[in-house]
Amino acid sequence: VTVYDEETQGKWAAIRYNSKNAFVFSKYISPGSGENAYISDCRASGVTRPLNGETFESQQWGEHSLKVENQFGPDALVKLKDRNGQTIITAFIRGKQTVTVKNIPSGNYQFQYATGRNYSPACGFFLDDMQASKAPGFQDYKKTSSGNGYYTTIMSYTLYKVSGGNLQTQNMPSNQF
Repeated sequence: VTVYDEETQGKWAAIRYNSKNAFVFSKYISPGSGENAYISDCRASGVTRPLNGETFESQQWGEHSLKVENQFGPDALVKLKDRNGQTIITAFIRGKQTVTVKNIPSGNYQFQYATGRNYSPACGFFLDDMQASKAPGFQDYKKTSSGNGYYTTIMSYTLYKVSGGNLQTQNMPSNQF
């Protein structure tokens, strides 16, 4: 359960259980990390399968693009994060689908992705079997000019395991995704 408020005398606690508000006698509650209650609340808020290419946390005002082909069976979330850890874009990619996200601003970003099942829009992550990975470094999204005009960056990633591939991702804790 998630405790929202305790009476000043400490006898009763206002809780949320199975998406409903309730009260419980405080002596029957022991503190914990809250992770199970949080996941339960996320699940109770509903799961969905967003449209392929749907974006979240978008700060799109630039002229660059990110293309991701998801060769994995499960759905994926991809993120670009700046050096301060701020998410610039999050996009949903269904399994065996491709997405091109446009209007990425100029900057230096790390590519991250997570796969899983049962996406929770209320909590912003997969509730089951979530595994997250990140590229080891940052890539420049920048505009370059030449005598004929200018060029923008199009970063392209394909999500599948290849022995000796050119992108050696690192596993990361799901809660850091």
